[in-house]
Amino acid sequence: MRWIAAMSGPITGAALLLASFAAQPAFTKDSSPGAYHVVARLDARVHSVGWRLARANAPFCETVVPAVGLLVQDIQSWDDPDGARAAFGVDPATQVVVGAVAEGSPAQTAGLRAGQPLRNIVDTVLDSDLPPARPGSYERQAGLLDLIDRSLQDHGWVAVGIDGEGGKGGQLMRVMAQDTCASRFEIVTENGKAVADGKRVLISADLALELADEDQFAFVVAHELAHNILGHVAMLDAKGRKWGRVRHTEREADRLAVWLMANAGYDTGGAQRFMLGWARNHDVGFLDPTHDAWDERLAGVDAEIALVAASPAQVGGYDWSQRFPLGAKDAKSAR
Repeated sequence: MRWIAAMSGPITGAALLLASFAAQPAFTKDSSPGAYHVVARLDARVHSVGWRLARANAPFCETVVPAVGLLVQDIQSWDDPDGARAAFGVDPATQVVVGAVAEGSPAQTAGLRAGQPLRNIVDTVLDSDLPPARPGSYERQAGLLDLIDRSLQDHGWVAVGIDGEGGKGGQLMRVMAQDTCASRFEIVTENGKAVADGKRVLISADLALELADEDQFAFVVAHELAHNILGHVAMLDAKGRKWGRVRHTEREADRLAVWLMANAGYDTGGAQRFMLGWARNHDVGFLDPTHDAWDERLAGVDAEIALVAASPAQVGGYDWSQRFPLGAKDAKSAR
């Protein structure tokens, strides 16, 4: 999409560093509790929208994975871990907390909520078994997410240990997975960016804050999810990123995003409002041959919305797999 740019390494909402707050007007107090909770709120937003889209379209995705709608957050991934602990009200020994819980997910049904201290993930004791990590490092965070994914793939569930009130007692729960289209959803620091890397959908904090309209925001997330579903990154890596080929993937992601939104119950008019608003205001189509201009993109989503409206209602949603065959032939599980 217009705002897509190359990413320079793994970054997540859990690693939205305090140093970035000074450069972003929305984050005016880089060491205040409010700054941490803004990040938590944005993580919850992108995670909830992503869950809703990925879950609703699972019947039609080629690569389907078990998920629970849980994002864990390594406190050490912050530049100021002690400040993060104070903001979330957890004790100095806490290494990991619940970062975000997707609305309508198994994690929410299980009673998990953002900010809860975690003591165990599967058989890993988080206060003693984790390797050391320097503040601001993402590596340990990525390992925790991989640990959860492995348990979900192997068992269809993940076991997590939650601290009790005041660090006493606690609860061990097993959260059962549901099938979703394969993708993670995360907040990043790059201004005005949204990108898909084949495995993740990465949305910048300032873009998430700017798009208050939930249906417009859902279109942005759906567009990036469409890139992952259709295998665009792998295809471009294999065949080369000629401008015409990239432009085709962007058109295709716009089109599929409309169907993903419809299946998830979002107003597809959000795609039109996005083109008339954000895309129009930020359009540099005449400088960028890999992307259509905003009015061409608007015409494309208009046509797709009309096709969705003319399609008969089906149990389980609109089957878009035949219309977008590159990444959606014969839906099958990745377990």
